[in-house]
Amino acid sequence: MVFDNTNRLVTRNGWSVVNNTPMTGSPAVGQIFEYLPISGSNVVISAGGNKIWSGTTSLTNITGALTPSADNWKFVNFNGNVYGLQTGHPLIVWNGTGNFAAVTAASGSVPNGNELLSAFGRLWGTDSTGQVLKYSQLLDATNWSVTGAGSFNLTSVWGTGNDTIVALAAFNNLLVVFGNRNIVIFQDGSGSPLGIDPNNMQVSDLIPGIGCIARDTVQNINGDDLVFLTSAGLQSLKRVIIERSNAIRNISLNVRDYLLATAGSDTPSKLRSTYNAFNGFYVLLSPTSSVLLVFDTRMPLQDGTWRATLWDHFIPTALYTLHDQTTFYGGLNGQIFQYSGMQDNGVGYTGTFESGWLDLGPEVQAREKMLKRLSALFAASAAGTVTYKWAYDFSPSFFTYQAPITGAFSTSQWNLSQWGLDSWGGGTQLVEIAVPASSKGQYLKVGIDFIVNQSQFALTQMQLYAKVGRIV
Repeated sequence: MVFDNTNRLVTRNGWSVVNNTPMTGSPAVGQIFEYLPISGSNVVISAGGNKIWSGTTSLTNITGALTPSADNWKFVNFNGNVYGLQTGHPLIVWNGTGNFAAVTAASGSVPNGNELLSAFGRLWGTDSTGQVLKYSQLLDATNWSVTGAGSFNLTSVWGTGNDTIVALAAFNNLLVVFGNRNIVIFQDGSGSPLGIDPNNMQVSDLIPGIGCIARDTVQNINGDDLVFLTSAGLQSLKRVIIERSNAIRNISLNVRDYLLATAGSDTPSKLRSTYNAFNGFYVLLSPTSSVLLVFDTRMPLQDGTWRATLWDHFIPTALYTLHDQTTFYGGLNGQIFQYSGMQDNGVGYTGTFESGWLDLGPEVQAREKMLKRLSALFAASAAGTVTYKWAYDFSPSFFTYQAPITGAFSTSQWNLSQWGLDSWGGGTQLVEIAVPASSKGQYLKVGIDFIVNQSQFALTQMQLYAKVGRIV
């Protein structure tokens, strides 16, 4: 499930296949990216099976003479072309026609590390040691040792001794370098009209003891935050308000242990993320753990943390949100999927809400609770069935009660409603259903399951009615 723009918990959209013919050999898709040319149409690029492909409904192999041995590319748009880099491979380029090719340096040597950034009119890339940050000449990806190009060695900069560059980001007119255990922030102290002039760059802040552990977890959230995964959970680098005010906050505290357990069981190079501004969510993918954690970015809780939901009915291997806010996934079988519709590849799925374990407050915490009735208020766009469930005293087994949703439903009047639940959702009904409950215990958990099959549900409120019994 996800949270909508009215702060309701709603069943997520489904996914549908985009390319009917998978990549040759049906490999796992490693990366998805959108090439944005200066003129012409945008092109979706994907990597899988040690090949690079262009297109969506129909894929074209554009690997050319390259011989990739992995699909962990970092792609960026730069000066009308798309460039790619990953460990053990040369810097590569594609101009929208023909095939990808290795970049031949006119001066110096191109980056050969694992991270690449397009920012401030230059390409920035790491070398194979993870210590050196290289930058190209202005608007020129072939010159790396002439006037206007150069490099920084961060060996003497790290605040906790030796470290390795994991990720790069441009943020608030700053260059942010993420190590595993350090964050180094560079700025141009002279206020260059170029945004950042490397000749005038200086370290404006150094945050030791915290860093990024996975390159592809870094996302810019509406220009107001940088979100990234650390060994302590999902962190946010607050926007600079005054000098040296780069506050770090952990936005995943409510699910920290679960997040670290799932991400920790995966290879960092396989972790992926995306940010969808239209839907207001940041998605963190751990393919090995078969988990997608979805964080609501629109309405933080009072302590600054983000609400999280879990998607586990399908497990992609890559994901990317295009400029039009369409989110694509890459699958295990060489196919690309789109976040859309109200079915998962033509099949219904279950949306689930479960509360935490409840003691109903300090006055009755030590007493037994005998649950008598459960009631839920929700918006429904179609008839169906909901399942109420409750459990006691940390039992993994639920008591359940099914209830039908009935009424006269029709589709959204203008077909413009994201969830079919807003002012133009003529067929949506507000439904309240109460069901009997049973049994007793000191602690209780309540929940509800929605069967999603070409329809959406929004949970507005859930109430429980319980009788208080003896002291346990």
